[in-house]
Amino acid sequence: MINNLGIVDTRKIIKAIHEIYNYDFNNYALTAFKHRLIKILNNNNYDSPDNFIQDILKKEINFEDFIDKILIDTTEMFRTPSFWREIRDKYLSKLASNKELKIWLPHITSGDELFTLEIILRELGLSNNTHIKVTSMSEKKLETIKAGGIYSLKKMEVGAANYKRYAGKFQLANYYTVENNSAYMDASLLMNVSFQKNIITQDKSLSGFKLIIFKNHMIYFNQSLQDKVVESLIDGMVIGGILAVGSGETLEYSSAKNKLQILDKFEKIYKKKLV
Repeated sequence: MINNLGIVDTRKIIKAIHEIYNYDFNNYALTAFKHRLIKILNNNNYDSPDNFIQDILKKEINFEDFIDKILIDTTEMFRTPSFWREIRDKYLSKLASNKELKIWLPHITSGDELFTLEIILRELGLSNNTHIKVTSMSEKKLETIKAGGIYSLKKMEVGAANYKRYAGKFQLANYYTVENNSAYMDASLLMNVSFQKNIITQDKSLSGFKLIIFKNHMIYFNQSLQDKVVESLIDGMVIGGILAVGSGETLEYSSAKNKLQILDKFEKIYKKKLV
């Protein structure tokens, strides 16, 4: 069992992944990344990082499984309810007042934020006028979300408590059924969604979005990667579009902050300026 992974070995693994698969983790926060790596190595019975590196170089790892496991999934439905109330009460109806409302959820690692947003849109009567683009580095995570949300009942209890604090119209239970001790989300919630594998800083093809929600991701990037990601997100927005990153993040030190006007200092909601 591997109990620790040094910086040198971690950098070697990152270099090998970049060289063979063109996925660049150089600017990810090392501490969290190392913890995930150690878990992956142990779960796959590696006794040294060198053996793992050799398998990467020989393309003998299941890379889609690796990407699925390396991405951190710690969110829940309606997490930080005040954020979602703000999005509902101040932005969604206004953004949807004319033409189609295009929303982008980048770097998704689970369906929690997607189902949260879909429930809000349905309760506002905006589902038919909205298209949501969901992107992730992981094809496996996208396939899991496409298949429909399947959650433990314990996790749904957390989501239900959040939904109550959010002050939704009904109960979270209105949007799922229970079978074999699991909760299955209403599949019709995903009728206005398209999915795409995407690396934010490499694929510049996405554009025209009025709202981008990128919540609880920046903390896993160093400042250099944060700057690149923010630039890419801004490029994907229309003038006057909204970028919402949540209270746990800040764009105060971003090199692109002059392209944004802050609308909510607590929930960290920004508008793209005409520069």
